[in-house]
Amino acid sequence: MKKQYTDRFGSKYRYSSKYPIGTPLGTNLYQRFVNSDSWEQLDSESRIIEKNDNRMDVFLGNDFRFRNINTGDLVDIKSSHSNTGKTITWTFETEADEFVF
Repeated sequence: MKKQYTDRFGSKYRYSSKYPIGTPLGTNLYQRFVNSDSWEQLDSESRIIEKNDNRMDVFLGNDFRFRNINTGDLVDIKSSHSNTGKTITWTFETEADEFVF
């Protein structure tokens, strides 16, 4: 099963603090995995383009892997961020039929 969500955030300025536009479904689902007692995080990797000059590094997103303690099902979660961080695309992939919390 594969689910994909696009969360959008807004702010008055380009890199200022962000507020959600609509319901951030992908972010909320990821938080359910983090806060759940039946899922444990196995791996986490950040994708960053590091600049060697005075420019700011570019954060592209994260890759996570969670395992269900009861069933052993694995879920791969990928987040891809825009350069400003105002758009986040979440992809949830698993071989199971559904996510059981």
